[in-house]
Amino acid sequence: MRERVIRISGDLRGTTVRRALLVSFILCLGCSADRSAKSTTEILWDSWGVPHIFASSDDAAFYAFGWAQMRSHGDLIARLYGEARGRAAEY
Repeated sequence: MRERVIRISGDLRGTTVRRALLVSFILCLGCSADRSAKSTTEILWDSWGVPHIFASSDDAAFYAFGWAQMRSHGDLIARLYGEARGRAAEY
C-alpha cells in the first residue's frame, strides 16, 4: 500500500499560528480591560495611518494605544512575543 503524505508549506503553517496567537492575545487583552474605558475613548486614523487618541483618562489612553498598535502591527507583536517566550522557530 502506498501512503499519502500531505505537506503544508511553511508560510501557511506560520500564518495559521500567527493568526491563532493574535486572536488569543486580543481576547486576553479584551478580557482584562476596564469596560468603562472603551466608551470614553476615540481613535481617529489620519490618511497616513497614524492613530490620534482622545481619552478622558490615562488608563483609557494606554488601552487605546495598545489596541491601535495591535491593529497596525499585529504580526510584528506576535513574532516578538514568540521570540520573548523562546518559541520563535515555531512561528
